[in-house]
Amino acid sequence: MLLTIRILIQPVGYVSPDEINALTEKLKEKFPFNTKIFPVIWPLQPPYSSYNIKRMQYDAKKINGFIAKKRADFLGKKGSYVLGIAGFDGYYNGLRFVFGLASVDLKVATIYTPRLKEQKEKYYERLGKEGTHELGHLFGLPHCENKHCVMSFSNSIAEVDNKGEDFCPECNAKLARIFH
Repeated sequence: MLLTIRILIQPVGYVSPDEINALTEKLKEKFPFNTKIFPVIWPLQPPYSSYNIKRMQYDAKKINGFIAKKRADFLGKKGSYVLGIAGFDGYYNGLRFVFGLASVDLKVATIYTPRLKEQKEKYYERLGKEGTHELGHLFGLPHCENKHCVMSFSNSIAEVDNKGEDFCPECNAKLARIFH
C-alpha cells in the first residue's frame, strides 16, 4: 500500500480563512501520489526573536524552525509535512526577500504573502504556485530550468506570474519515483 502524504497548512501571523481555503483548494490534485491536506485556522504568532528590526522583516529560516517546534507531534509521523502561510514579509541570508523557503531537514516550508498580493484571483493563483513550489522542495525536487514548471525559481513577481501552476513532466516523474 502506498504511503499517504499528510500536509498541515499552518497560518503564522494574520492570515484570513479565505486565504487558507484558497491555498488548500489550489494544492489539491497537484501531486502524483495520495495526499491529505489539513488546514488549520488558528495562527501561530511568530517569535520576536525571528524579527529583524533593521530590515523590518522576519528571518524565514527561524520561522521554519519555530513552526517545526510547534508542530513536532504532527511532523513526527511518517509522511507528514507542514506548509506555513505567513501574513508578513520574510527574508533569507543574501536575499532581499523570499516568496517562500523550504527547510527539507525540518519537513517545513513557509510562503510569505505580502509580495504576492494583488487582486484576489491573481493572489490566490500565486499562493497556489508558491505553496506547490515549496512543497516540491520538501518532497525532494530542486529548482527546474523549465520556466513553465512550478519548480522554476522566481526572483520577481513577474517570474511567479509567468511560470505554470503544475509540475513539468520531468518533475512530475521525479515525484512519482520518490513516492511510489
